Amino acid sequence: MAKKKKTADPRQQELHDLIELKKMRQAAAEQRAMEPDFDPPAEKIVPKTFKEKWDNYWYHYKAATWGGLVAAVLVVWLVKDLFFAAKPDLTLNIATEISLSAINSEMQEDIHPYISDYNGDGKLLALISETPVGESDDPQMVFAYQQKFIAVLAAGDELLFLLDQEGYDVIFKGSDNQSMFIDMEKLYPGLDAAEGDKLYLEDLPLGKEWKLDRFPENRFFFCVRYLGNSARDNEKNQKTLQNCLDFVQRVVEAGRPEWVGKQPVYDPATMNVDG
Repeated sequence: MAKKKKTADPRQQELHDLIELKKMRQAAAEQRAMEPDFDPPAEKIVPKTFKEKWDNYWYHYKAATWGGLVAAVLVVWLVKDLFFAAKPDLTLNIATEISLSAINSEMQEDIHPYISDYNGDGKLLALISETPVGESDDPQMVFAYQQKFIAVLAAGDELLFLLDQEGYDVIFKGSDNQSMFIDMEKLYPGLDAAEGDKLYLEDLPLGKEWKLDRFPENRFFFCVRYLGNSARDNEKNQKTLQNCLDFVQRVVEAGRPEWVGKQPVYDPATMNVDG
């Protein structure tokens, strides 16, 4: 009787197949490692002509180049403004309900006959800074302008102002303190245009040139900052104050011949206005 063939254990057969598969994979990997690499190395592209070099540079450094150019231009303009820009001989700050510069496009040039080359640079230059303080459809804008004007006053370096009652009230509304401006009546006793700390302009030639006499319901006037013994009473501001008073004197002389050559002496001890 024939002897039956013993059947192999399926689990052992599966393990045997896995071992054989692993050996085959390992042999294949070793074979690939031994094969020489016939692929040629990638050729490094080196720009040779000027155009190729420029294109390569521009591709990699375009953003940095533009940034450097912008920075250089800003530096040049800053240096120009700091060292070569003309310095104003006089600065006039306007805070009025009506935009005067919109009515008078040449206000800065109109000031030139009334000033001298105070800074000695051989040029006549007046600077006007205008802050509208009147009503607007945008209350936030009005508030922002008023705050800007208050900041200028708080800084204390600007001494000459052209105001109307609206601008004047922005400064002193709700305040019982003494005025921050020089008493024009004490500076020009008997002058009809001087009332308290205001020098009214509608009857003076410069005021008429600026068409200020066309608004009878809204009077305009010059005010000059009083320094006294404040922290801003320094040599630089004293010189600025003298320039402002010289300008005011020329404005007065142009309309009141009796004051020609009679510039009053400013006495800081007595020429402030009581509140």
